[in-house]
Amino acid sequence: MATHVGRLPARRSLRDVLEGKGFPYLMVVPTILVLSIVGVIPFVYTVFISFQETSFTRTVGFNGVENFTSLVSDPLFWKALGVTSLILVVAVPVQLLLGLGIALVMHRGILGSRFIAPVLLLPAVVAPTVVAIIWKVMLAGTWGFLTYQVVDRFSLLERGSVLGLPRSALVSILLIEIWQWTPFVALALFAGLQALPLSPYRAAAVDGASRWQIFRYLTLPMLLPLLAVLLLLRTLDSFRIFDTIFILTGGGPGTSTQVVSIYLYKSVFQFWELGRAAAGAVLIWVMFFIFASILYRIFSRRLKLF
Repeated sequence: MATHVGRLPARRSLRDVLEGKGFPYLMVVPTILVLSIVGVIPFVYTVFISFQETSFTRTVGFNGVENFTSLVSDPLFWKALGVTSLILVVAVPVQLLLGLGIALVMHRGILGSRFIAPVLLLPAVVAPTVVAIIWKVMLAGTWGFLTYQVVDRFSLLERGSVLGLPRSALVSILLIEIWQWTPFVALALFAGLQALPLSPYRAAAVDGASRWQIFRYLTLPMLLPLLAVLLLLRTLDSFRIFDTIFILTGGGPGTSTQVVSIYLYKSVFQFWELGRAAAGAVLIWVMFFIFASILYRIFSRRLKLF
């Protein structure tokens, strides 16, 4: 009669452990912990502070939505939100249009395009504080290079400095924002153009399509997903603009260049209104979450990005 001897379970190798179903989840645990510590926990605490009455750096007690009502009744908050919206509405579309034009010119194979591409990254990789200092020197008083060579020589301003007048200061912020980020958009779109398939263009050439028809019915539709992503990224980044404006004008003259981030900064570090500033952060987060959700729905339905 045959007897069956029980076998010991085979020893699992390191490869078996790595190929297990739970290993991918184990790998993302450190990332989740870090994001929770630096992101989720501070946000939850900000929401908590927004419903508290604060005195300098201490919480006094629960005060409901008083911080929110005080915030929305402040005309300076809405003016700061208007300045921020103006930067978004003007700077971001101009960046996309100019970036697309530069990318198309580079895609045509102009001389030295391989050397131009790395140079385009310079404004984007330079720290915003360095950009602000450079432009503050360029536009300073009557001795700045651009002030002396352009503004004074062509009498563009009758009195005052470029950064000392509300309208010219705001225009300067817009131009600097466009100057800094248009090359990045152009380089991203240039990479997208290089990755487009060639077969549709060959078929269009055989059918006798013009350059405008090729751009309108082939290039632009295939670039729309990338343009949508760049629109979302640039909108997010422009909404958080702080360093450049803080160094150049500090939100002035008056409140002509004061964006939401500087308004909240002053609420905390000048007036010590922590609860009100936290309420502003929460309110802005809700508003931008709604805006990003709308963009997400538009992109996912019409462009089928996600």
